[in-house]
Amino acid sequence: MKQIPRERKILSIAIWLHDYYEQFAKEVGWQTQKGTSVSFEDLPEKNVKTMLLLAEVVMNKMDYRCQSNDKEWRKKMREDLEYCYRYGDLNQETYRRFLKKYKLSNEYSEEK
Repeated sequence: MKQIPRERKILSIAIWLHDYYEQFAKEVGWQTQKGTSVSFEDLPEKNVKTMLLLAEVVMNKMDYRCQSNDKEWRKKMREDLEYCYRYGDLNQETYRRFLKKYKLSNEYSEEK
């Protein structure tokens, strides 16, 4: 399988963080700044840079934690993946790829 470039992963996480932040803000009645209540592509340049830096930290932290032997964290990661898969946020292929990448498939059952 073709490897996704690191920069593309960071961009994807940044977009995901922005979109969910805006969605959740609306759900709880929080009014975000006028200039940031737009699609990721229309964000001010400094906001985009900030989101990309945050996304890189998130990605690095996940990679570090997933490669550690922190069993509680790995169990939580597995539960979160199962939840996302069960409720349609991840398709089966992506779900299994995450399990394999983070070596979670042998620790717990793979059943839905």
